[in-house]
Amino acid sequence: MIRRILIDQELCEKENVSINAAIIFDVIIKLMTHSQIQKTTHNNKVYTVMYRNMILLQVKHFKISTRTLTKALAELENADLIDCINKNTVPAYTTTPKADKYKFLPKVGEFDFEMNSPQKKKQPQLFSLGKKTRLDKTTSEYKKLLKIKCEEYSEKENVEFKTTFETFADYHISKGNMFVNWFSAYRNWCKNQKKFNQPKDNGMYQ
Repeated sequence: MIRRILIDQELCEKENVSINAAIIFDVIIKLMTHSQIQKTTHNNKVYTVMYRNMILLQVKHFKISTRTLTKALAELENADLIDCINKNTVPAYTTTPKADKYKFLPKVGEFDFEMNSPQKKKQPQLFSLGKKTRLDKTTSEYKKLLKIKCEEYSEKENVEFKTTFETFADYHISKGNMFVNWFSAYRNWCKNQKKFNQPKDNGMYQ
């Protein structure tokens, strides 16, 4: 995952596109490899049919709106990284030769797809760094994505995010602590915080 984040950072810097566009670029690459998604041919090139709700389903954890998706797709087209046909009917996408140097897919099992399948699929370890790393030694893009994910988790668990995340980050940075997965570390921090904040049971007689 860390290699993918580094490639996204290079994509943003060299092609002058936003981080949202880089995320959408990753999704398009992954959907193009999915055997169950419809393909079509145009001018001897293979395109993959991708409706907007299909793309949005893959990035729901990043809270990307339809408007943001539209802007990100336009950025990628203007940068000559993707090509689209049938935009107003059955939109289909492919990557351009220019995009090849930014392509990188994790090994099988490191990511999954959500295709409205009734079968429950195992969630990927999106924030695994592969080895224990200090939070302040991770990339700016990793920190940004981590913060988005932690805020989403906090909202779901009714945890006050800003103070909790700042305390979490300051504590581990000051201690020099290292984790393989910083999102898992934050999730455990929140669970422990809830446990410690529970009122103590002093028994029947007080």
